[in-house]
Amino acid sequence: MIGGPEDVPVTQDLLDALRGFRAAGFRIALDDFVLGDHTRALVELADIIKLDVLNASRDDVTRRHAALAATKCTLVAE
Repeated sequence: MIGGPEDVPVTQDLLDALRGFRAAGFRIALDDFVLGDHTRALVELADIIKLDVLNASRDDVTRRHAALAATKCTLVAE
């Protein structure tokens, strides 16, 4: 069972659906995003990426921010 949006597997169907939403004028936001090999393809489709920083160390937040800072996305911290 999937626990929440952050647990949705990144599949070709998901990527195609997100491209369709973008083509229809929607902006794409990724909630509680963690960059990894399996989620990297989502970055090019996202307009907003929200990082959960509540239980993260300063070093972890700095590392995650640095990995995404060069993207076109607006970064939001929770």
